[in-house]
Amino acid sequence: NLFDLPHDILIKLGPVIQKLALAIKAGTKADGLNLGWNNESAAGQLVLHTHIHLIPRFAGDGLEHWHGHGGETKADFEKTREKIISAL
Repeated sequence: NLFDLPHDILIKLGPVIQKLALAIKAGTKADGLNLGWNNESAAGQLVLHTHIHLIPRFAGDGLEHWHGHGGETKADFEKTREKIISAL
């Protein structure tokens, strides 16, 4: 997964993902595209190798986008931001 992927492979993925995403968007005439990369079982990774989901999206398709657990305050986000910055 993302956490184990060698850097030399990771830096080569960006252009390939972009090329595929553009082709999928054009080929399906999608209005947009979601890129999904599940890492670890808690995030929904079922197949234990690196793979990325490119999902064409259409206005009004009814699919819900994840927006967090709900109930988070601005202060909660600030605390999380500070923890992430410390981890960098």
